[in-house]
Amino acid sequence: MFGYKLAERLAQVGIAAEFHNADKTLVERTSIENAFKSGATRVLICTSTLFAGVNLPARRVVCVSATAGRSEDIGAAQLQQIAGRAGRPQFDDEGDVYFLLYEDFERHQTRIEQGEHVISRLKIIPNVGLHLLGNILSGRVKSYDDAVAWYKQTLAYAQFTNRDTASDKLMTQLVAALVKMRMIEETGPNRILVLKKRGKISAQMSVDPYHLDDLARNVFAYQTLQNANDTHLAAVIAKCGVYNKNPLGVHVRKKVPEECSRFFSDQAGGAIVATYMMLRGIPLPLELGSVGFTIRNDIGRVCAALNRLHTECEFWLPATLIVTGK
Repeated sequence: MFGYKLAERLAQVGIAAEFHNADKTLVERTSIENAFKSGATRVLICTSTLFAGVNLPARRVVCVSATAGRSEDIGAAQLQQIAGRAGRPQFDDEGDVYFLLYEDFERHQTRIEQGEHVISRLKIIPNVGLHLLGNILSGRVKSYDDAVAWYKQTLAYAQFTNRDTASDKLMTQLVAALVKMRMIEETGPNRILVLKKRGKISAQMSVDPYHLDDLARNVFAYQTLQNANDTHLAAVIAKCGVYNKNPLGVHVRKKVPEECSRFFSDQAGGAIVATYMMLRGIPLPLELGSVGFTIRNDIGRVCAALNRLHTECEFWLPATLIVTGK
């Protein structure tokens, strides 16, 4: 991998360098970050693991590509986040950013300078569900009318074309779904919304209710299987709606274990196969790196939520999602 080769070349000329990437464990990544903070490491090479949210004393940031994966553009907002890693206020008064782009420089420069149109993610029902449960938990939303009033204060509401019709339809569908998933209870003529145990776990563990519901169904199915193996366990974790836009491309199928072939046509196939390979300690092909990184970041929170679901709730829902196969 390029990062390891670059770190090795720098070490050969006496410059201490480390490669921070998703293949490192959390402990390893933390150790690398601490070495950079202390000055023991002078150059920190990274993938998307340090794009945002980490404050490090980097006076200069050098970005060598504005594309990722199969030559897809990295979003302008993400490129601005990369630039924002330089000259953090608690460490420096200013910072320098260099974009070393060998193709389409002017196009990428325009993209970075102009930024991009922000589209609210609260148009996506699972995201709204998680935030709604959080607002019920905090006491800011007590009824259906409160929920509608809360949503009308969001950017998502402002971005709807037919605002009232679209937002009312979304909230009606969402509340009905949360009741069906036993996340909340709607009571009385004033349509009071009462948080149930599942909804509390979803809000406190920051796992959207649809994801948590899928996981509960998958675990129920897993418990009924005979001779379950790691492919089934991978499906428990990854065969969820949140990962459904990760089908396994034809060009990747030759790079994964044969026992994963039954997931080739699954909409979450890429996520399931990546999970299986991580469970087995098999290095991921480049094409599965992104979804693998997402799952690895989610897994601790997801497992903690499942543990609470098992210990605090009295039942599992019937299986409908998991692909059991043979």
